[in-house]
Amino acid sequence: MRSESALGTQPVANSENRMRIFAGYGLIVVLAAIIGNQSLHASNSDAEKDESKVYQMGSICVESPWSFESLGKKVGAVFLAISAQKGFSDRLVRAHSPQAMRVEIHDIVNKDGIMMMEEAEAERLMFTSDSPLELKQHGLHVMLMGLQIPLTPNSELRLELEFEKSGTIEMEVTVRELSDTPMQYRLVCE
Repeated sequence: MRSESALGTQPVANSENRMRIFAGYGLIVVLAAIIGNQSLHASNSDAEKDESKVYQMGSICVESPWSFESLGKKVGAVFLAISAQKGFSDRLVRAHSPQAMRVEIHDIVNKDGIMMMEEAEAERLMFTSDSPLELKQHGLHVMLMGLQIPLTPNSELRLELEFEKSGTIEMEVTVRELSDTPMQYRLVCE
């Protein structure tokens, strides 16, 4: 529906347009956290005290899965590191969380000077003992869409990662405040 005004023909705001705008604002907050707005990286002594969690299954290790709070939005991102024991290689195939309607593994790519988010290509998800896989800000990450409940600081989110050779590993993702510093990884699987 359109209306005439002094500025010409303008779209009339309706509930569908307002929902698109609201969803867009939520995505902007998540993208700022993923891409790494420097103002979000203030030092936080509590974050530095965090002990890393390591989930091991066979010859692979998943280290310190974490997410930023979602600020009430329906989207979020998970960051972590995956490493393999000496001589082993595998590939991350997919992710799932019962707390999100849809989960995808995304990458941040530069297309014609514009940073965009898209599903990660399979070869980007390979890892070996010599080449661990880091899902972190500015790059690969697990994208959570349609969150059933907001991610709040100090809460946990259930996540399953499926690997080509190793099967599925379940873990708890720690939710952190936007002001926390990103986790540092050891990137060693013993």
